[in-house]
Amino acid sequence: MKTYVLYYMLPFLAFLTVVFIYIFMKLTFLSKNIKENNNIKEINSIQLSPQIDANHQNWKDKVKSIDGIISNDIPLLDKKIDGQVFLIELLEEPIILTKEGNKTIVNINRNNITHSLYTTKAKNLLCKKCLNDHEILNYAKKVDKVINDFILGNNNYNQIRIDLSKMPLRWVSGGVFLVVEYKNRIWTPFFFRDIKPYGWNIALGASQNRDELKNPLNFLMRKFFDEIIILNDSPLSQSELICKKPILPKISDLHFTYNESENSLKNNISLRKYYDGLQLKQSSKELLPLKIEETDFQIKILSGFSSTELNNILIAINPLELGIEVVSVVKTKLKDNDYLLDGEILRPHGGIAELVRMPIALISHDYLQKSFGKKTHDLKYNGNELSSISKDEILPKNEIIIFEWDIDQRKNIINNKKGIGIELIRYNEWDKNFGKNFKKEDDHYNLPGLFTPASAKILSYYFSK
Repeated sequence: MKTYVLYYMLPFLAFLTVVFIYIFMKLTFLSKNIKENNNIKEINSIQLSPQIDANHQNWKDKVKSIDGIISNDIPLLDKKIDGQVFLIELLEEPIILTKEGNKTIVNINRNNITHSLYTTKAKNLLCKKCLNDHEILNYAKKVDKVINDFILGNNNYNQIRIDLSKMPLRWVSGGVFLVVEYKNRIWTPFFFRDIKPYGWNIALGASQNRDELKNPLNFLMRKFFDEIIILNDSPLSQSELICKKPILPKISDLHFTYNESENSLKNNISLRKYYDGLQLKQSSKELLPLKIEETDFQIKILSGFSSTELNNILIAINPLELGIEVVSVVKTKLKDNDYLLDGEILRPHGGIAELVRMPIALISHDYLQKSFGKKTHDLKYNGNELSSISKDEILPKNEIIIFEWDIDQRKNIINNKKGIGIELIRYNEWDKNFGKNFKKEDDHYNLPGLFTPASAKILSYYFSK
């Protein structure tokens, strides 16, 4: 009898179990929503989609002929491609930005990607082909304004959703926004970029492989370590020149170590000795402690069924470059005699190594706060695609410290008409466009107030907090 009753009770017990699980999950979901609603009282969202005819040419058709853009093939992307400079994906799934209290959360979906690019030329051609389309350009401008207003708190939306079906965005580039205390003031180092988009640029670069696409934090630090050399004295001094060793704090999900950039530094030291006659040394005695600054941004990266969260970063979405820049804010203190050099090395077409020698300067936070801390969308582009942000025609001379070594080396190469690889071509182009700005008059330079869009947005978000 007991067996008989138990036999008929089992389905009922199973049904009760399912009901219990359903109720539990419902309560859990409602509890989660209540917690979220403490931060978002009322959902006020907007979806940005291009108003384009269905028969409009798809961006994928426009890039078929571009060398340096490939259809995604996972086995191919696991190895280096001939001519590869970087590896960047073209996002197609919507990007969602959400406000939770003071925090801005950016959701990046790396699923359903069909194309990647791996050369600078391909990146520029992608921008040109997409943004030469009047409808796409208007959509990019609208997205640019809404995103900036959303991040700066100038509209009432809690969430915005950006449709990328007609206009892809590149994932991912980024680097470090370095904040330094130097001679009793606060500064940030900038490189003057001499290719489009022109202007003062923080240490930025692009992802190199699939691991960096999943977690950009490691390559942000790699680019910083690769692109800036901090010496203990000026190259014009008679003292022994030591390359300071940056010391990173322990951060979860940061697997980068300084040793990974030592080969790049060794190559730079070798090239500096051969071409500049500089005797640079590495030493563990000259240390440069770094500190990561907290921010109000978070990125959630969805890849398949797994996700990665990045905290304490800044993000700039640049529709007019079709780009996304992820930046870590790093603080340190320099001594009065410390000197900065560009650490980037270029290998055009895989050929001989060249020092990039980008002009490098410190710009004061007093000036940057005044210029970018207004919480307004007043970033003035001087063109459409690959354009710069114009602030002042000339930067105030008391708000900038220029490190002249590589400027002088560039001029020597131009005057002697001798350079390696494409050095002379690069420097002549720089001289044609900006030579008058980097010519000393009355013991100072008339340096242009141009900033790259990515750097300008990072500055705007940082100084408007």
